[in-house]
Amino acid sequence: MNCKKNQDIISCFRNARNVVQTVKKKGYANYKDYVKMPIVLANASKKFAALLGEFSLKKYRIAQQEGLDESQKKQDKSVEEDVVINYDKFISAYNKQKAKFDELFNKYKYEIGKNSYKLSSNDKNFITNFLLLATPILLEPKRDNFGDLKIIEKPNQATDKNQNYYVRKNRLIILNQYKTFNKYGKQKLLLKSRNSYNKKGGRDLGTIIEQSLKLWDRKYVIGKINGDKFKGGKAGSRLSTALEKFKLRAQNPRKNKKNQPKPLGYNDFRHSRVVKSRQDKDTAEKKRQLAQKMLHSPAMSEKYMRVLGDKVLENV
Repeated sequence: MNCKKNQDIISCFRNARNVVQTVKKKGYANYKDYVKMPIVLANASKKFAALLGEFSLKKYRIAQQEGLDESQKKQDKSVEEDVVINYDKFISAYNKQKAKFDELFNKYKYEIGKNSYKLSSNDKNFITNFLLLATPILLEPKRDNFGDLKIIEKPNQATDKNQNYYVRKNRLIILNQYKTFNKYGKQKLLLKSRNSYNKKGGRDLGTIIEQSLKLWDRKYVIGKINGDKFKGGKAGSRLSTALEKFKLRAQNPRKNKKNQPKPLGYNDFRHSRVVKSRQDKDTAEKKRQLAQKMLHSPAMSEKYMRVLGDKVLENV
């Protein structure tokens, strides 16, 4: 990090330009993770932030975003020869599991609150799996942003700027932490009223979340059976398990070295959704709106379009 022995941390990090140049010159593959350090320290300590200065912090944020963009380009290149699962298969699975969720809610809705009421572990696991499937479909596929969605009752309880929230009073999702935060800033996704985020999809998700909370009171929207969040607030591994449980992995055209279907994850949702946009011949404005909802830039959306082109579509 260009720090000398016994050098204090402030003087080490204050010259952001030199630090960034040194990290890049050393050829670190993920230099964004190195320049993230002073940003994290500044978020944790107002005194550190003040001593470092907003000018230096801005340089680190810009360098971090450049690193994120480079990382995304590498991911795009890695899927150039890949085929993708047809997005309609995700929709079909959602409709099937939604019917099961409705059946579960109707089974217990008159028992909720009674002393005899108790939801089984299997039912809790199903709710978690169903929410993992429903969230990227109803809100458009984002990254692994919903494993740390803490449940609060009112908006004024959202006091931690490093925490994502679900506010029950107005069915509002607040995203304070996600990969492209520096591009889009805090996201507020309203899941109630006619102005709901993603229209009907957002309202449907709000209803599903509220019904699931009536069935099972917990601390996080998506989490463990005991109500706690998954390790690090990441649900990617559990998403893969859920999609396998719903028999979607078996339909994945992407194969491993043993010619078996690869596990599915958030990137499969994202790539598949962009392919569908092209198949549907969406207008430029619709593509722009999709890019914003998926929380990547319009330019990156067009990059997906070029990467997942006709050659890929022939295999869908």
